Amino acid sequence: MVEKGLLSEADADRVSLLASERGLRIADAVRRLELTSSQGLCQFLAEDTGIPYHDISQTDVAPNLLHEFPPALLEDYRIIPVSSDGFSWTIAVPDPTHMEGLDAVRFHIPGEIQFICCEPEAIEDVLRKNALLKESGGGDADDGAKLVITTKWVDEGEAGGEEDVVRFVDEILSKAISNKASDIHVEPLGDGLRIRFRIDGVCYDKDYLNEARQGPVVARLKILAGMDITEKRLPQEGRIEARAGAREIDVRVSSLPTNHGESMVMRILDRSSLVKGIRDLGFSEADHKIFLDIIKRPDGIVLVTGPTGSGKTTTLYSALRETRDSTVKTVTVEDPVEFTFDGITQIPVQNSIGMDFPRSLRHILRHDPDVILVGEIRDLETSETAMRAALTGHKVYSTLHTNDAPSAITRLLDLGAEPFLVVASVQACMSQRLVRRLCDACKRPQEVTSDELLRQGFPPVDLSSVTFFQATGCPRCHHTGYTGRIGIFEIMDYTDAIKTMTLGRTTREEVRRQALKEGMHSLRLDGFEKAQHGRTSLSEVMRVAQKEETDMELYRKGATHAGS
Repeated sequence: MVEKGLLSEADADRVSLLASERGLRIADAVRRLELTSSQGLCQFLAEDTGIPYHDISQTDVAPNLLHEFPPALLEDYRIIPVSSDGFSWTIAVPDPTHMEGLDAVRFHIPGEIQFICCEPEAIEDVLRKNALLKESGGGDADDGAKLVITTKWVDEGEAGGEEDVVRFVDEILSKAISNKASDIHVEPLGDGLRIRFRIDGVCYDKDYLNEARQGPVVARLKILAGMDITEKRLPQEGRIEARAGAREIDVRVSSLPTNHGESMVMRILDRSSLVKGIRDLGFSEADHKIFLDIIKRPDGIVLVTGPTGSGKTTTLYSALRETRDSTVKTVTVEDPVEFTFDGITQIPVQNSIGMDFPRSLRHILRHDPDVILVGEIRDLETSETAMRAALTGHKVYSTLHTNDAPSAITRLLDLGAEPFLVVASVQACMSQRLVRRLCDACKRPQEVTSDELLRQGFPPVDLSSVTFFQATGCPRCHHTGYTGRIGIFEIMDYTDAIKTMTLGRTTREEVRRQALKEGMHSLRLDGFEKAQHGRTSLSEVMRVAQKEETDMELYRKGATHAGS
């Protein structure tokens, strides 16, 4: 830009200093300092990168093209699709040197792409007219496009500090965040490194690296996470703090030695989207009313069960948010603390110094709480302390790793809890899973028969009045057929009949049979009802919710409550 006469040497120094201090790209720093016109800068960037310049201020952008993209992608990177014939696309970008933005577009659209460079103000006008741009109160137009990473170690001179490796790792993190991946898997294969994203609960291959880059990439990730890059024989855990615009991103990093090198998994926690309202979780109208009634009871334990990644933490946070009150003191003990609440005391588990769940919970009770959240019940001491807290007037929320709601009771008994204590303290047990939501743009009707439904563990239904849908795939959903996830649930209220069965140490199957007779909707049945409404597919429900013989017995007998 100096050579072209757009900047003086003194201006260039100011730009470099601002870019370094604020973590900005050069073009952003030039815009912020207002050293040249927006059009002049845009034309320079187009010429410098070989991407055509175009004035879109007078171009009408079809709203249906904008809807082919996730709103977060358009807003974060300030890009808009200008035209498309279904196979090739013309995409307007404000800065063609912003590789993260270009890669995010390439990842979203598998077809041919022609980028054009346009003034950011014109792009923002289009986004604003279509209600796709959140006003930030005077922030820079490009604030959301830059991924800023806060490291614990600032020494990047060790292995992994090469510029191309640094850029590659930043791009991988940026891609994962923009595509709403929950996890990044970095897996050594012997002849290289495989990068996979878990999106909506399913892993997808995203990149492969040759063996020569394996060590530097792993080392770079360990540096960012504050881990010991010289220790390769033992598992390690670390953390990366990042920011994408106004969104705070927490990345939990875990390394594990394998026969081909260190495998790494990064769990991405977007704090801005972690806490949802009860309505947003996916409850049916009936289950929504039941759950609200349960969490508004003044005391007792509410247990949420399911495997890792089934949304238990989100549900518990939503319950806290629903019942939060300035007159109530709420204390949590978590491993780790995944979201920070204003007005709530949160305690992270620190096993290395003996601050585990039982010890933390004992100390919590001395701080006069009204509501307690225990991240997980893993042992007898934690379970008994939590139950005794419930008996003394506290509301307690916690989780268990069991497959269904009735198993929560047998799990407590297996840990050694006394049946009378379980009966006196537990209010309700709920199991949940996450199923992928069908893409509305490409879902197609699916033909099924009553025999097929029953064989797969679903109740009979009048197929003349119900339409099921299946996934196909389109650019909008990355050709997966799904966009986002919703919860499916089974809520077991702890009735007198089930309490009597608990005292007699009845089997899990008998407890489940009784709960179904009293009206509990199973996970499969809840998923089945969501499939009937076109929100998910039957195959997706079968993938995450197991077929229960106890449920099928009731279907065969024609129990109306099971097939309602």
